[in-house]
Formats: sequence, structure tokens, C-alpha cells
Amino acid sequence: MTVVYILCSNSKVDGNDLSYGASVMYVVTDVGSHTSTEGYNYYNTSPSTIAIAFGHGACNGELSRTDCDLCMNHAVWTLLQDCVQSTGGQIQLQDCRIRYENHPFVE
Repeated sequence: MTVVYILCSNSKVDGNDLSYGASVMYVVTDVGSHTSTEGYNYYNTSPSTIAIAFGHGACNGELSRTDCDLCMNHAVWTLLQDCVQSTGGQIQLQDCRIRYENHPFVE
């Protein structure tokens, strides 16, 4: 669970913009819960057509599914705490990473 880096976008959303916050929450929690069951490399997009968020999660392929889930859960919690209201953010832990943005991306 060692943090390698955390990056948060300098661009922020309005604190009253609940739609993008909901999209980020959807994407990040979905990535956190599906990366271990989707080949340890999982991309998704929020279902919102108003404020779309894009996400990606990856785990070290040598981890067990349980350890991937634990790593991703820690990454999700830390990212949401550290990148409040950022339009994008990413965290790299020793054995997993997660990223969200307000635009499509490929890693």
C-alpha cells in the first residue's frame, strides 16, 4: 500500500456541480471493484451524458484477486480524499494504480 505518487488536476469543478462529482464517484468506485475481475486492467466511463468522467485501474499481475481488491480500495479512498473537486486525478501505489479524468485517455 506504499504510495508512489498522487497527482490531482489543478483544474477544479464548482463545489455546487454535483453531476461531475457523481460521475467521478461512479467511475472510481466501479474501477475499484472491477479491476481484479477484468484482467487487472480496466477502463470505464460514467453513464452520465451531462458530466462524463473516464476511469482506468490496473493491478500488478502477480497479485491475487483479493490483494488487487485491497490495493484498489486503498487507492480509491486515498484518491477521493486527496483530489477533492479536481477534474482529474491519479494515484500510483506500489502494486496498483487508478486514474480519472474529464476527457478520454489511454494509458
